[in-house]
Amino acid sequence: SRGGMRVVGDLSIEAADSAMLTEDPGNAIRTFLRSDEIDLFILAYCGSATSSGGWCFAGEIVTFDAVLQMWQQARSQASNTDARLLIIIDAPHSGSWVDALIAVPPAAAFASGVMIQASCAADGTSW
Repeated sequence: SRGGMRVVGDLSIEAADSAMLTEDPGNAIRTFLRSDEIDLFILAYCGSATSSGGWCFAGEIVTFDAVLQMWQQARSQASNTDARLLIIIDAPHSGSWVDALIAVPPAAAFASGVMIQASCAADGTSW
C-alpha cells in the first residue's frame, strides 16, 4: 500500500491469459474488471472500430454500453467500490465513447470514476 493505494505488479489481461482477449474479448474484459486488487483499471484499445466506435475483434464488437455494464456489474460485486476506470482508445470514431459517457445521467453511480481518452472525435479517424 502506498498512500492508501494498493500497488499490484503486472496484473493485466495479458498477464492472465492473452488468448482470452482475442477468443472472447467480452469475457476477458469482464474478468479483468472484477479484480479487487486494483484501484485504477486501465483499459486500452488500438485497432479498427465501427462507425459508432465499437471495438472490432474477430468474432465480436465491444461497445461502450457493454463495457459500462461490465464495469457496473464488477463494481457492485467488488469490495473496492472506489476503483476508477481509465479507457484509452486509439481508433476511428473513438470520440463516440466520450460522447456516450457525457450522455450518461450524472446520478448513475456506476458511471462515477470512469474516464475516457480518445484519439479523435466521434466523426473522425485516428490514422
